[in-house]
Amino acid sequence: MLKVKKLFNFIIFILLILVIAFILYKTSEYNDIKNWSDKTKMTPVINDIFLHNEYSYNHKLAQKSLELAVSAFSNEDSLKMWGENTYCGREVDVKDLLVSHGFSDIKFFDYNISLNDYSSKAAFAIGKTEYDKTCDLVAIVIRGGRYGLEWADNFNIGTSDINYHKGFYNAAYKIKKQLEILLPDYSPKNRIKFWITGYSRGGAIANILASMYDDSKNNYPCQVYAYTFASPKTAIIKNTHCHDTIYRNIFNILSPNDPVYNIPPSKWDFGRFGICVVFPDNNRNKNNDDEKILDLVYEDYRQKTGKTPITQGTSVNSIVNLIVKSSDSRNFFAKNLSEPIGNLIIVKMTRTKTEYGYWEKSSEEKTLKKMFGEEIINDINKIKNNYLFNSLKKIGIKLPDDFYIFISLCRANGFTGYENLIFEKLDLNELSNLSQIASSDFIYVGHTTDFYFSWLKNVPITKLEFIKD
Repeated sequence: MLKVKKLFNFIIFILLILVIAFILYKTSEYNDIKNWSDKTKMTPVINDIFLHNEYSYNHKLAQKSLELAVSAFSNEDSLKMWGENTYCGREVDVKDLLVSHGFSDIKFFDYNISLNDYSSKAAFAIGKTEYDKTCDLVAIVIRGGRYGLEWADNFNIGTSDINYHKGFYNAAYKIKKQLEILLPDYSPKNRIKFWITGYSRGGAIANILASMYDDSKNNYPCQVYAYTFASPKTAIIKNTHCHDTIYRNIFNILSPNDPVYNIPPSKWDFGRFGICVVFPDNNRNKNNDDEKILDLVYEDYRQKTGKTPITQGTSVNSIVNLIVKSSDSRNFFAKNLSEPIGNLIIVKMTRTKTEYGYWEKSSEEKTLKKMFGEEIINDINKIKNNYLFNSLKKIGIKLPDDFYIFISLCRANGFTGYENLIFEKLDLNELSNLSQIASSDFIYVGHTTDFYFSWLKNVPITKLEFIKD
C-alpha cells in the first residue's frame, strides 16, 4: 500500500508537468488569430509616442506593442510548409504590420528555418523609420507563437551555475550577435531608439535582449522602449540585479490568470528584468469598480472568441505552485526532467513530408524509434504492464499515454529512479479537480493573445499594478 501511495504521488507530479506543457503547447500553436489582416485595422505608428521618457509606462505604446508582438507569430497559412527550410510566408503578418506602421528596409531572421528545428533560437523581424535627422526608430519584434519544436527550449532552464533561463538567454544572445553585424550599416546615425517587443517565449527573449542593450548604453548610444507580454521569468534576481533602475524601461505586461506568469518559479530565485505591469486580480480585488472592469474584459473576450473565459475557482497558478512544492530544486529539474520533457515535445510535434508533399504529424512510435531505437517501445509496454500501474487502473485512475512515454524518456535519458521520486508535500486535496482543469479551457485561456487584448483595451492605467517580480 505504501508503494502504491508513493507512486501515486509521483504520478500526480508528472501529470502536473504534462498539464503545464499542454498549456504552452496549446497557446503557442493556438489559432486565436488566423491572418493578421483578418483581425485588426492597421494604423501607423505616431512618432509622438516615442517622445515620452522610456522609463514611463505608456498605455498606447503597450497596445501597439501587443499588436506587433502577435503579428510576429508564424502566419497560419505557412504551417502547410512546416518542415521547409525556406522563406515560405511565416513572416508575412509581421511584415505587413511593420509596413503599415511606416517602417522600411524590413529584414527577417530565422523565419526560414524548419519548424522541426528545436535549437535555442527565435525568429525575429527588424524594421526602421527615421525619427529625426540624427536618430532612427528601429523595431525588433521577436516571434512568440507558432514556432514549432522550438517550444522544447522553453523547458531548457539550465542549472544553478547559470544566471538566466538557459534557452531564453541563448536565443537572446544569438539575436544580439546578429544585430551587431547588421546595425552599423543598417542604421549609421548617431543614436537609435529601439522598440523591442515579444509575446510569451518571444516576450522572455525580448526581456533579456532589452537588458543587454541597457547594459551597453555607455558604449552604444540608444534608448530602449521594451514591452513584453505573457513572459515567463528569465533571470536570477540576486545575481543579475534585474530590478535595478537601469532596467526600468522594460515593462512586462502580465495577467494574473496566466499560468506562465510563474514559470520558472520564484522559489528557484527567478524573476524578470524591469517592471511587471499586472492586471487586476479577480480573486484579490473585491470593490465594485474592479468587478465592472473585469466584466468588460470578459465580455470583450466573449465577443472576440465566442467563448466564456473560465477564470473562476482554483487559480491556474496553483498547478505551478504544486510543481514547485514537489520538486527538490532547479538543478533537479534541469538534470532529470528538462531533457525528457523536450524529447516528449519532439515526439508529439514532429511532422514529416508525405509522398504527396503535405507536412503531417509523424507517428509517435516512429519518432521514438528513430530517436532511441526499438527498445524504447518495449520499455513503454513494460511500464504500462507494471503491477503497480495496473493496481491504479483497478481503482479507476486512468493515466494518459503521454505519462508512460515520459517515464520511458526519463529512463532513456539516464534517470531511472522514478519509483524513488517521492514528494511528501503534495496536498492531494488541492488536486481533486486536476482532471477537470486539464480537460477544459481553464488551463490556457489566461495565456491567449485575445485575453491580453481584452485586458489592455478595457483596464485603465489607474487599475494597473506596477511591481518587481
